[in-house]
Amino acid sequence: MAITLTEELVLLCEGQADKAFFTTLLRERSAMPKFNIPFPESRAELEDGREPLGGRDNFGVMLRAIRVPLGFRNVKGVLIVADSADNPEKTFELICDQIKMAPGYEVPGALCELSERTDTSPHVGVMTIPDESNPGGIETVYAREILETRDWLAGCIKSFLSCGEIHALDWPPEKADKARFHSMVAAIYESDPSRAASMIWKRRGATLLMDINAQCFDSIEQRLRSFASQVG
Repeated sequence: MAITLTEELVLLCEGQADKAFFTTLLRERSAMPKFNIPFPESRAELEDGREPLGGRDNFGVMLRAIRVPLGFRNVKGVLIVADSADNPEKTFELICDQIKMAPGYEVPGALCELSERTDTSPHVGVMTIPDESNPGGIETVYAREILETRDWLAGCIKSFLSCGEIHALDWPPEKADKARFHSMVAAIYESDPSRAASMIWKRRGATLLMDINAQCFDSIEQRLRSFASQVG
């Protein structure tokens, strides 16, 4: 199935877990701006069918891929969203290097700033998760949401991840937060203890693991709105 662009705003993310989150956030929160989120479902959707999918090393591939559909001429802004990983600024530099290698795009000067719009390039912005100051990823925010209503769980997870010869708390921040999140899911989500992050927003039975309207997601909403407002 080919990539199609029907909106003036495009959001590019690292993978299916991120796409599922942003799709839910944009759908469930009130009066959100409209974005296409054309994360490719298969390699056949990319320009040569051989490039790997997903990850923060492949935004250049996606930037080239979205230029192909006729709808690209109507795009005013492209927002690239990536995990902060171990350092938001280094992640930004990595993404900027990819933007430079994708023909027809201008490079933003800083995180959450827009590049100039030209005859061949829409505005381009880069945003990191959990934010532009701290390391981590989408699982960092998910862990915060779980602990908002289950603060008793923090000590349990800390004890588990430092028990015996387990040293997960000493891992790089993004990996440590992934370990926290998946340990929490395994401990509290009886419906599906092995639930993957990409499946968090798919309903199973009558309950979801998280609330998309939780306060910890507010800053992400605000940055999406700010991008849309700046693009105009």
